[in-house]
Amino acid sequence: MHHAYLAVLLAFTLSLNIVAFVCMWAKTRQLDIPNERSSHTVPTPRGGGIAIVITALVCVAVLYWGGHLPASQALALGGGGALIALIGHWDDRKGLSASLRLIVQVAIALAVVVVVGGVRVLPVGAQMWEPGVIGGIVAVVGLVWMINLTNFMDGIDGLAASHTVFVGLAGATLLWQADSLGLAAFMLLLATASAGFLVFNWAPATIFMGDVSSGFLGLAIGVVAIASAQDVNLWAWGILMTPFIADATITRAMRIRLYGDFFGAHRAHVYQRLSRKLGGHAPVVVRFWVLSLAVFLPLAVYVAHHPAIGWIVMPVVWLVSFATAYRLGAGRDDEDA
Repeated sequence: MHHAYLAVLLAFTLSLNIVAFVCMWAKTRQLDIPNERSSHTVPTPRGGGIAIVITALVCVAVLYWGGHLPASQALALGGGGALIALIGHWDDRKGLSASLRLIVQVAIALAVVVVVGGVRVLPVGAQMWEPGVIGGIVAVVGLVWMINLTNFMDGIDGLAASHTVFVGLAGATLLWQADSLGLAAFMLLLATASAGFLVFNWAPATIFMGDVSSGFLGLAIGVVAIASAQDVNLWAWGILMTPFIADATITRAMRIRLYGDFFGAHRAHVYQRLSRKLGGHAPVVVRFWVLSLAVFLPLAVYVAHHPAIGWIVMPVVWLVSFATAYRLGAGRDDEDA
């Protein structure tokens, strides 16, 4: 047990120190300048999320060398994660077209799903469904959406990092209970690395995450969900990620429907609208945490222990959450709300 405490301490310290270094470096080289679509008002360094990436990749290597992660999972998390982070870093520094970024993401997601073997089984009632090729296709699409929705939800101080802390700790607990100890350790350390970054990212943020890390987090959580589908069913993972899935999905759908806006920047996410209404970023993040702990965590735990009913519970949770996001004005500009 003392090894686990030491690993958490080292991961937190490594992440914290890397963020501190990036803060000094990025002040003159990589600033996020506010514009009409921004939720911040002063130039702020970005790219600090690379601390999460480096720390997580080090943890993957250590867990693999220690025999706690099989080669397939280590390759998917380490190799796929590093490539997504590299693309994100390039986008932070130079900028990439949305179409090129999407093509690369699909290629990486496809490779990762093949490496981990796709979704082998999915509980539907009393039966265990083997989705086969269909499951693989859905997994690729879902993984690409996870990469992007985490990026979309990284728009106010502390939200993406704190949600990763929540999902990491909750996922680690469920995986530990299912005796999937390697992935449980990874999720715990991912949450720890995100907590180290959160020290600098809590409102008012000293540094922003950047695309280098937001896409990585989406991929990492998605890979763990797919790889552990036999231990912690996908229904439970879907419920844990509901706040991000609902906000990002309804917002993008409404942007396309109302404005023909497939990829453009905006300030129309529910969390952005709430930050303006509540007068700050921290009140929104706190509300996300309360909702996650009071509603989504108990439901995810229940479904993890009663997988036969998950195929009903998760869609109902999503339907209610999607409707709530719509009622809160997701995707609509202020003048149209």
